[in-house]
Amino acid sequence: MNKRLQTGISDLDKQLNGGFPPGAIVTCTTDSRTQSELFFHRLLSQHDAGYISTIGNEATVEAEFAKSPEDISNVNIGYASPDAMLQNSKSYMDKMNTYELIVVNTVSDLENSDYVDRGAYQEFLNWLQNIQQHTGCVVILHRFESQDENKYTHITNTMSDIIMELEEYIDGENVMNYLHIPKCRGGMSLDERMKIKLQGKMSVDTSRDIA
Repeated sequence: MNKRLQTGISDLDKQLNGGFPPGAIVTCTTDSRTQSELFFHRLLSQHDAGYISTIGNEATVEAEFAKSPEDISNVNIGYASPDAMLQNSKSYMDKMNTYELIVVNTVSDLENSDYVDRGAYQEFLNWLQNIQQHTGCVVILHRFESQDENKYTHITNTMSDIIMELEEYIDGENVMNYLHIPKCRGGMSLDERMKIKLQGKMSVDTSRDIA
């Protein structure tokens, strides 16, 4: 696996020199009220992918996928239960690392769980980074934005190759989503936020505005 993983948004792929680099750990922070799952569904639909949920079990995730405008029926799903979240996540990643892409929804639970020890979490991310370097699989860690930083957010950010922030703004009846990439290891971060259209065919809105 030596090709970059395309996002399906051409202008974003250009900014990323063709997409996510093989073996990258990508952390994507979003507001829980946004339709950010559409972004992940688009990615999942385009690649041989796995999906690890810390929120819903397999049946719940399958029901969510069935409502998606994207065809993601073939995505392999794993459920990391609260009492063994870190162990389950590692087990599923070990089985899924031959895929092009793994999405973890959400890393927030791993970062802030009473069941997860800091040392164990740090060791998990080191293990993940080593695995990624050998397999070329891209892992996206989805984090819900919080006013209070999670206990281990700084560890995740340090270990991540790319950090993306998807924000939503509401102006009257208009809903606008903006993507910012403050960290891109081995590449260039975005100087300006990109206005992203999530509904329908996802794209970058090139019109200029100030939010």
